[in-house]
Amino acid sequence: MATAAAEWVNGWLPDPGFFVIEDVVNDYDALRDYLKKQHLPEFVLTFDEIEAIIDAALPRAAHRASWWETLRSPQEKMPQREACLDAGYIATRQADGRSVRFKRMPKPR
Repeated sequence: MATAAAEWVNGWLPDPGFFVIEDVVNDYDALRDYLKKQHLPEFVLTFDEIEAIIDAALPRAAHRASWWETLRSPQEKMPQREACLDAGYIATRQADGRSVRFKRMPKPR
């Protein structure tokens, strides 16, 4: 009975074709693309500038330094970190809590 009840939504069992699953687009693809176009070895973007680039609000977690740290917990895949690394940059949230420093990673020899 518990299994059948879990499938019901407000007393209605949806048709299997009811839900449409769309391709998920990484919200940070636009940030990655922006970073790839940059030629500066190091620069800072404010949260407002990043939000304009990704055309979305950053989550509250973005105010924590650990959310941006690309070198911290590399086994933990997070889309914003992956976007920075894919573009060749290391991101570090600034002490002001409202901006991020992007520093180009050294190219392997």
